[in-house]
Amino acid sequence: MSDVIRLNIKSKTLKAFVPEHGVDFSQFSAFTQEDSLNKEMERRFQNGFNEGFEKAKNDLENEYSEELLKKTEEFYQILASFEQKIIDYEKTFDEIVIKVAVKISEKIIHREIENKTVIHDTLKEAVRKILGANEILIKINPEDYKGISLDGTHKDLERNFSKIRFEQDNNIDPGGCLIETEVGNVDARIASQLDEISKQLENNFLSEE
Repeated sequence: MSDVIRLNIKSKTLKAFVPEHGVDFSQFSAFTQEDSLNKEMERRFQNGFNEGFEKAKNDLENEYSEELLKKTEEFYQILASFEQKIIDYEKTFDEIVIKVAVKISEKIIHREIENKTVIHDTLKEAVRKILGANEILIKINPEDYKGISLDGTHKDLERNFSKIRFEQDNNIDPGGCLIETEVGNVDARIASQLDEISKQLENNFLSEE
């Protein structure tokens, strides 16, 4: 037995194509140019896409920034309107409180007037403001004049002042009086007193603001 191993391998033939003389290579050049053109188009497309993306992004950012600014301004306008309404409500509340207080004072005064006692206190307070006056004219309501005539109040005043006269005036509300002198006047009418109360309340509210 032989020690030699024989391999039964068939030989393969390699063929190489060698272009014949005079073959036109322009077709290979055209292929190369077309490939470069495609790459250039792809590059330009990518650049255009990137630029378009950035532009769209910036446009959206600007649009949303403007929208956000607009909404912010609307929000502050709403807050400002709420603040103004609160101020208006506070003013209205103050006015209501003043009116209610004046009405209460008016009812209390009228209740005292029904007791026929207010004119005495009114006259006593008013004449203190005209000390030193010589000629005095006191205008009061006819009903009040009857009252001070009956109880002698007008006599007491005449003794304390050299020249004093009483004049009945229906334009003066019961409980009040109007005093005229050569040194000045004293308005102690009920309506004037209520107006003074109203002014004092308004000043108090203003000083607290």
